[in-house]
Amino acid sequence: MESYSERSAAALAAVRSVLDSYAGAGGAGAFTVSEDASGLHVVSREFKDASGQVQILKPVLETRISMTNSGSALDAVEKICQHVNLGSKVGIGLGTVPMNLLANTAVNVDVKNVAARDLLESISKQIGVPLGWELFCDPRDGGCALNMDAVQ
Repeated sequence: MESYSERSAAALAAVRSVLDSYAGAGGAGAFTVSEDASGLHVVSREFKDASGQVQILKPVLETRISMTNSGSALDAVEKICQHVNLGSKVGIGLGTVPMNLLANTAVNVDVKNVAARDLLESISKQIGVPLGWELFCDPRDGGCALNMDAVQ
């Protein structure tokens, strides 16, 4: 039976292989993958604009925010979206989320100058249920939807 670290290394290698294949096929973007105690993070770093020129992308969830929240996890995630909107050029709103889980779980947040992604991880840990998230953005209007799922 494989250990956790062996499975983790295999998962990281598999994701890197997929990203390398995408890049080798001339994909329209460039991604990085990193691993921490919470899992794997695949983050977009570059994209090709309409004229085919490579543009550097500052990931929206790397926006640094400061906030306080004592209430539901749903309130905290909505406030994260509001703070990201203020700190970046991208409009972000809630997409599909585990509404009952977030609305019925209390969290305490009091952070200063923290990346939005790190704050989402902190909320996931406080809830006690691993959460995954994707940020889907419309390149035409710049709006994004933050989708979240409980990860099994």
